[in-house]
Amino acid sequence: MTRIQQKINWIKMHALQEAEKNVSDPFITTWNMTSGEFTLLTQKGTYNATIDWGDGTSSTHTTGNPTHTYASAGQYQIKISGQYNGLRINNNATQKDKLIAVNQWGNVGFTSFEYAFRCCSNLVSLPNGSITGAEGVESFRFCFDGCTSLTTIPVDLFRYTVNVESFYACFYDCTSLTTIPTDLFRYNVNVTTFEYCFGGCTSLTTIPNGLFEYNVNVESFRSCFYDCKNLALPTSIFNLTALQAKQPDMAYCFRTASTADSPTGTVQPIWNYVTITARNYCFYNCTALANYSQIPELWR
Repeated sequence: MTRIQQKINWIKMHALQEAEKNVSDPFITTWNMTSGEFTLLTQKGTYNATIDWGDGTSSTHTTGNPTHTYASAGQYQIKISGQYNGLRINNNATQKDKLIAVNQWGNVGFTSFEYAFRCCSNLVSLPNGSITGAEGVESFRFCFDGCTSLTTIPVDLFRYTVNVESFYACFYDCTSLTTIPTDLFRYNVNVTTFEYCFGGCTSLTTIPNGLFEYNVNVESFRSCFYDCKNLALPTSIFNLTALQAKQPDMAYCFRTASTADSPTGTVQPIWNYVTITARNYCFYNCTALANYSQIPELWR
């Protein structure tokens, strides 16, 4: 076992041990409601949850999408306790603009974050710290896609979600994000795809050094930073040993719409570790990179 693999195994075990101690009930969100019937769109499967609707009433649910009728419009805080699979708003026309904040992750046994907050354009804040109660979750596919008011990602957001395999388009089109926390994915050693993860994050200005250092099982970084304008790249982003072993898809990873949007800095020579036989456009229009002239033609 290599030294890096030993370190990864220790990180994963330590994160799970900490997660067991970090119990915080319930899962709390804040919404701007209109009067009338409201449906809480939920991940598939059965669950056993008590929902406090924030207007003095509560109910118990075990399957499907719970519904509730609000007598008047206003801001309401919904508190969910027990076992709950998680939200799945997924660009729903009547839901996506109502959610304004996640106040507390709680410990409710989330089963998935796929499409959870997709296109929640008025979601402005997430709680500080890590997502809890989600140790078995395997996918954050399109989780925050289109959350255009989200300006920051909490430090250690994914610390306890050590079984995640997909961050496909997780933050796609989060156009107000400017930075990524250091070691955001440090504990997510099972991830196989970061496709489109930060694609379209047009306000993103920097990538932390060593962002994917511990993600040694990735099979695709395709379009990961697609159309991110004017990024300043650090000297180290990827685990080069893992790139050589896994040979991930790197197509369009840093592609920009025009040379005016080109990232700057000196990019890692990933072309020396991943073999391609046809043009992949990984660095298309990235002419402002200090070592652009060293990038092989098939990568441009």
